[in-house]
Amino acid sequence: MPTGDIMQFGSNVAKNTSGYDIKDLVIGSEGTLCIATKLRMRVIPQPKVSYTLLVPYPSLEQCVGTVPKFINSDLNPTAIEYMPKPLLDEAADFSKFAGTKMEETGIRISIQGHAGDGNMHIQLMRDDMDKKLFEERCPKLMAELYAQAKVMSGQVSGEHGIGHVRVGALETFMGPQMIALYQAIKNAFDEKHILNPGKVIRQN
Repeated sequence: MPTGDIMQFGSNVAKNTSGYDIKDLVIGSEGTLCIATKLRMRVIPQPKVSYTLLVPYPSLEQCVGTVPKFINSDLNPTAIEYMPKPLLDEAADFSKFAGTKMEETGIRISIQGHAGDGNMHIQLMRDDMDKKLFEERCPKLMAELYAQAKVMSGQVSGEHGIGHVRVGALETFMGPQMIALYQAIKNAFDEKHILNPGKVIRQN
């Protein structure tokens, strides 16, 4: 802990619902709440072969019914993703919106993502655009892309966290009540704000 105290979160039992799930809170805190000094992890054998399967199903029920069969088989799936057509349609709609903004701003927008869970990685590419002009246009463009993501019930980040860069966007998405809760959690762990100050949330 920032105070120098040593605390243990989690346990070596298979299931644990004793109290709040502090372990996962700490794991997702981007180093803003405490410092991990000891980790206990489960090691699994490296697979001899690896395959990617894309399987269409006529119904959601049949798709979901297959999942336990994979889990209980001799296979060791690293991920099982479900791609409903509406999700793919929404991703396509967002890509079209980004394409419109690309034409308006002259900034090339590169989008990659995971169709199964809806994560989209957006990168603004300067190419041969004047650096000063690019830096002037980027904040407004990103704000418009975030605003569209919010309209479509998306989130600021699905995988790579908030850091320093997305702090403002997180405040817009979450609203003052949720940000106040985040700040209270930060204060409970790190009263003096010595761990990654300004990361994830801004302190008042």
